Amino acid sequence: MKHVAFLFGIIVLGTVTLSANAVLAASANGSGVISVSTETSQKTEKKVSFFQKVKTYLQAWKDLFRLPPSKGLLIVLAILIPWLAVGLATDWDLKHVVINLLLGIFTCIGGIIHAIIIVNKYAS
Repeated sequence: MKHVAFLFGIIVLGTVTLSANAVLAASANGSGVISVSTETSQKTEKKVSFFQKVKTYLQAWKDLFRLPPSKGLLIVLAILIPWLAVGLATDWDLKHVVINLLLGIFTCIGGIIHAIIIVNKYAS
């Protein structure tokens, strides 16, 4: 149960607050510093219905979960839940997941080491 609460905390801290009225634009300037700005549409003061806002919010969440997990998150998962990290890193390649499950069942440390190796090899 601790693992679920920890992973939920990571997901909550790692997400970006999305709004129907704000568009985040990141631009890199010449010095290599990335600045993030919010822009709102002042020209069109069109009233947006509640259902349209909910639809936009849900679409943004759906697009957020289509992104591959970061390598840091996969390393943390490799320590906590090795088979899940291997599955996410290899896009659920059955051979690697089964090997990791067997290593995790017979030798807990072996499953963690295998998961870290696979995450470093396959994650970008």
